[in-house]
Amino acid sequence: MSEGRKPLILSALRMEVRAIKRAIGNAADVEVMGLRARRLRSDWASGNPTYLIVAGLGGGLDPALAVGDLVLDDPGGLVRSTSIRRGLIHTAEKVIASPAEKQALWKQTGAIVGDMESAILRAAAKQAGIPYIGLRSISDRADQTIDERVLGLVDEVGSPRAVAVAKFLAMNPGMIGELRQLQRQADLALNSLAAGVRDIIAELGRQ
Repeated sequence: MSEGRKPLILSALRMEVRAIKRAIGNAADVEVMGLRARRLRSDWASGNPTYLIVAGLGGGLDPALAVGDLVLDDPGGLVRSTSIRRGLIHTAEKVIASPAEKQALWKQTGAIVGDMESAILRAAAKQAGIPYIGLRSISDRADQTIDERVLGLVDEVGSPRAVAVAKFLAMNPGMIGELRQLQRQADLALNSLAAGVRDIIAELGRQ
């Protein structure tokens, strides 16, 4: 790695950034960008990072993927020794909530995981001439339905809206179990994501 330069990691959600920072320390610059990369600054490439990792949670499209499984999009072939599954990542305009939607996208696109940011950053990195790596950790399976009402309980960077959560649970007490299950899945996926980022940075640092 060139002296004074670091990799740059962009993640949509604060919880992703926190997990990654705990795993890698100061080995890379880590920033939160918000869903759909709408908060992405136009000058993000000005720091001349050695490479860009776009890392976060994603929804499984391939039924073979389990919660916590990792998917790697490495168009430049930078990562050589990892056992992480390689595959296409589909970037959608909204959360892919139902098994039917996930199955349709899997068949139509050949992508095995869905997110809301990767394509935007992949194109930006290519334009800037910066090597790109995409990494997704599965937070919901292809056969799992995400209740779209839950999506309004967090803001653009994944922080809970306390008032919205309280109102929702008051009106839907039966959803407590589902929310806890989603949190358990998110925790598993975050731990896997952070470990994957750590291993990729370590490998590339040895090259």
